[in-house]
Amino acid sequence: MTRSVSTLILPAVRPSKASTGFMLFMGDSIFLEWGNFDHDVSVDTVTLQSNSSVPKSPRAGADLRVCETPPHWPGCGVDRIALRKGIEIKIINQYLKDGVSCALMGAWFKFDTFGHELVISLDTEYQSAGAYNDIVSYQVLAVSTQGRAIELLFYCDADSRMALSEIIEVTRKLLGIKPSTLKFSQARSPAPILLLSHFGAAEWAAVRDRSKLGSVLQNIRKVPVSLGTVAFEVNMSNRSVICGLKVADTTLLAPAGKGSLAALGEVVGIPKITLPQGAITRMREYLVEDPGMFTSYGINDCRITYAYYARMHDLAKNTLGLANMPLTLGGFGVAGFRQHVGHLPLLKFLGLEKKKSFRKTSIEKSHSREVADAFFGPAFSGGLNVSVEGRFDNTLIMDLDFRSCYPSAAATLPILDWEASASQTDLGQLSDDVSDMITAYGASPVALASVTFRFPEDCRWPCIPIRCGSRGLIYPLYGTGYATTYELTEALRKGAVIDIHRMVHLQPVYRDDSAPQLMFAAYLAQLIERRRQHPNGSLENLMFKEMANSFYGKLAQGVRARRVRSFDSLTTLPESPITSPAHAGAVTGIVRAALIGLLDSIEECGGTVLAATTDGAMASFPHLAHLPRPVTLGDVPGLLDAAMSKPAICALAAGLSNMNITDPPIEIKHVGDQAIVWKTRGYIILEGGTVQHLARAGHRGSAEDLIGYDNDDGGAAFWTLQRLSSVQSIWDGKQQDLISLFEDRRVNLDFDYKRIPSLDGAFRPPVDIAEFEEWREKMENIRKRGERATIPKVRMGMSGIKLQGGEVEALKRQLLRAVAQDIGGLFPRDLDGNLLTQKGLADRLGVTTMDIKNAKRRSFSKLPHTPIAEEVVQEVLEALFPGGQHVDREKIDQEIFGAV
Repeated sequence: MTRSVSTLILPAVRPSKASTGFMLFMGDSIFLEWGNFDHDVSVDTVTLQSNSSVPKSPRAGADLRVCETPPHWPGCGVDRIALRKGIEIKIINQYLKDGVSCALMGAWFKFDTFGHELVISLDTEYQSAGAYNDIVSYQVLAVSTQGRAIELLFYCDADSRMALSEIIEVTRKLLGIKPSTLKFSQARSPAPILLLSHFGAAEWAAVRDRSKLGSVLQNIRKVPVSLGTVAFEVNMSNRSVICGLKVADTTLLAPAGKGSLAALGEVVGIPKITLPQGAITRMREYLVEDPGMFTSYGINDCRITYAYYARMHDLAKNTLGLANMPLTLGGFGVAGFRQHVGHLPLLKFLGLEKKKSFRKTSIEKSHSREVADAFFGPAFSGGLNVSVEGRFDNTLIMDLDFRSCYPSAAATLPILDWEASASQTDLGQLSDDVSDMITAYGASPVALASVTFRFPEDCRWPCIPIRCGSRGLIYPLYGTGYATTYELTEALRKGAVIDIHRMVHLQPVYRDDSAPQLMFAAYLAQLIERRRQHPNGSLENLMFKEMANSFYGKLAQGVRARRVRSFDSLTTLPESPITSPAHAGAVTGIVRAALIGLLDSIEECGGTVLAATTDGAMASFPHLAHLPRPVTLGDVPGLLDAAMSKPAICALAAGLSNMNITDPPIEIKHVGDQAIVWKTRGYIILEGGTVQHLARAGHRGSAEDLIGYDNDDGGAAFWTLQRLSSVQSIWDGKQQDLISLFEDRRVNLDFDYKRIPSLDGAFRPPVDIAEFEEWREKMENIRKRGERATIPKVRMGMSGIKLQGGEVEALKRQLLRAVAQDIGGLFPRDLDGNLLTQKGLADRLGVTTMDIKNAKRRSFSKLPHTPIAEEVVQEVLEALFPGGQHVDREKIDQEIFGAV
């Protein structure tokens, strides 16, 4: 039976527990609620009636009524809330779980509290007021375990702020939560209160009790969060209650490239609302102009944050089967691996032991693991980063990358038998082991040696790095340093003479068939397979990709001691649950050796290496400029074959195979016909004048901006960095609030001299660290004077020439000394073959006789053979020999120009 009515009227009633119903939302604050009726109802129109009166339990067949106030529960009403002066509260929406479908909230809203009693998704709106922010409003989406949810908005007058403790207390009252349920019990138990934010530095800075809150939080990747449950004091019902609080931030759970709230909104299907242009900088005025849109905008951000955390929690619990929700996306990879391996096997894999004391059992490193870490830890290094300098036109530019580089390297590493490490000095045997294990089993030996090495003088790419402080890794022809498995075998291939001081080869754990048992391959393959099961761009796809890519970082966390400041604590970055210096060092060693192999392959195929950055290289192939687009690896004759002859690249290919990836290890990322290269991580790739890829070398701005900076030869170019004040700077009192800061920074596009410029325009490896440091010191001295440290200027500095007055004037001073001292036969003669007088020489050069006398007394430094020096020499020769007299050019080149 269907009953038709023309007018539908419903008051704000709470359905009985026996009734089954649903809600229909009309606008932001209109709620239609059906009781348990014995017939269907069709409605033509809806009439709003605020003052209707019906029994609390609607009888079957009763008239349906509507009201402007949402459904509520006993005790829910703003009239019970007392707020400090300057703050008003508005209930935006309320939701009940009892059989209710919440269309407004979307399918993601499940009234889930993730094991907590109360979840608060907090967001703020503010505008700049100079050194501090004018807080306009706080928005809250709160959910309780009682199946109640509420959306609140706190409006603040200028100079008024709320405390987090006040927000918690108001929310608790409105949701009907007893204070006793929110008490702190212990740090390891689930926190009764979960506070969610997206880039919560803004929310932390906006609350009045941020000092109290900061004292129990940690500053991780620029956002304040809690490591587990912390104790936080809240005044509840006129008495102090120590609550258990967990603070999480969805910024730490966002995949690479999806860090903005708008991006997360796209992932979970809740688009971020767009405000009119300029509104975000004047939110107080916009609240007056369009209060409805202001409210929708603010509360929608709370929904996105809650929705994204809910999705990630669901993935952690139901997809990965994790017992606890990780704090960061990197933590997902670690937790997933621990779940995959199991607790006891993982201890064995990592050389850890359970040790019992009188009161507790702790997990500590075994003696063998401690010994291995003491050797492998200090040797751990990062990636190879190097470049040339110059402009390259009318050529084929290829930007090449290793596919899934770090995961594929990790996928070749075996489980190590920490008790069976071997000290040896036989590099030939190690090289044979590399070949056998990669070919037969797709596994990489794990070895490390402290060595003194010398590469042949004509070696273009030495492969043993030396760490040079903050300047990164330098690859000289000879020196003393650490080398991993593939760096050692590649050095042998290059003809290096190697003197081993100490070498440790960690033996793998073998299966019954004598094959090394791989440690990470099965887990990484599982992540890749799970990623394939989801469409590109989906949250699951992005999460599994990030779990695989970030996994290596957790192996290396804490390997090198690094002090970190977090509020008042200054601590050393701790190791992760899977930190292993031996495995981490092996991964980076494979990648560095593979990149060296790729650089060799490029030059073997007639290309010129322009830059190498961690896991990829940019190259120029002038002889292939004619190739039509698109370009494939096969279009560069011999490149792939040359690359696959290198052991470390074969290891990356084996790692891909171990993860069930059939693609080749090298892929093309960008193609162009022109490149401008300044320094490491500073270059532009263009195709037909259009930018294909831009590496800014730490600067902000467009390609046109960088080219403009480079055209400033005087060194006077500055760029403006806009950034937010940090949580730490606010805590330390350096800044009052989370505000935009503007810093004028001097442009630095000067070459970094990790490769040494040759006279023929090429670049070679430094002979040793001392040569690199000498070039680098000259460069930095020039920059300290406020000048551009161009390669010709640095050459002059290396020649001992002071650059007082500028490059050209410095060259003229040296040439005047050469002329006065008759070096290179430059002192002109008269027709009788006699030297000109000092007066005659001074007249020809346009100087004084005193200048000639001073030049004769001062030492002469040979000039660098640069285009500018050549121009100055030619200008002086024309002044000295105006009649076109014969000069001994060979003698001039020999005595005037040096070889730097």
